[in-house]
Amino acid sequence: MAEERLIDDDKDRKYKIRINEDGEEELVIDESAEQEGESEIPVFEIPADGEDDEEAALLTPEQLAERERLKLEEQTKRKDAAEALYAKTVKSFEEGDFEAALYAVNRALELTPDDGRLWFYKLKTVSRNLTEFNSPESCAEAADGVAEFCSGEQKAELKTLTSALEERLAQAKTRTAELEIKNEAGKAERRDEFARMRKKSLIWLLASGIPFIVFTVAAIVFATMIFANEQGAFIIATAVAGGLAAVMLAVTAIAANKFWAAQRYVVLNERDNTTKIGRQYLESKSEADNLARVLQAIEQ
Repeated sequence: MAEERLIDDDKDRKYKIRINEDGEEELVIDESAEQEGESEIPVFEIPADGEDDEEAALLTPEQLAERERLKLEEQTKRKDAAEALYAKTVKSFEEGDFEAALYAVNRALELTPDDGRLWFYKLKTVSRNLTEFNSPESCAEAADGVAEFCSGEQKAELKTLTSALEERLAQAKTRTAELEIKNEAGKAERRDEFARMRKKSLIWLLASGIPFIVFTVAAIVFATMIFANEQGAFIIATAVAGGLAAVMLAVTAIAANKFWAAQRYVVLNERDNTTKIGRQYLESKSEADNLARVLQAIEQ
């Protein structure tokens, strides 16, 4: 039997499959790889093991070749399907059927998410050719794809359609500024009142909490001295102190509840989403921010 080298010794060479003396298949270096047509046995390149393809080290050359063939077939099918969906998107958009166009472009993006043509038409579809912005968030998401994947020519075409967008953005900014002024004014009016409520409840809490502590300590001290007086004077003192401590405990609990309620009002007053005007301000600000994202994506 001729001497053969191990496949691990030279990964850049070409190999072939042969049957050894024991009837088993083995890989050997194909010394005649440079001579075309000399052997009918298929020759494969053994790829170097990579961190991103651990399975390759466990596959035979035939399995590697089959895997590559299937991968190419899958890529071709995905590309063909995406092209068909792109054509349907364009056709539906030109016919004014925006719902069908949006459905088609979303399916196409699942297949080829880096296709700038799809993001171009998605932005135009969700915004009705940049004339309606009923869903600013959806428009902003599509604009992010435009910014990343669209060509300069596509962005230039979109830029010619931004007049309605710029007008809507200016209106949103003006409305947001007005709502912010009203929202902050409302906060300021409530802030002093809530601070006064908190201060009052804190004084009540201290006025009840301190006596509670005093009576509780007194009851404990008297209780330790009960057996020092045979006439039972400390029993009476313990009972009185304990009773007063129980009363003050109830008062302290009520005062504490009042204090935490007042504190909660103070905290909630500083949040924008706890009042109607505050929520309107947040909605308007979100709209302005999303429309600004769209315009920025087109102009960059």
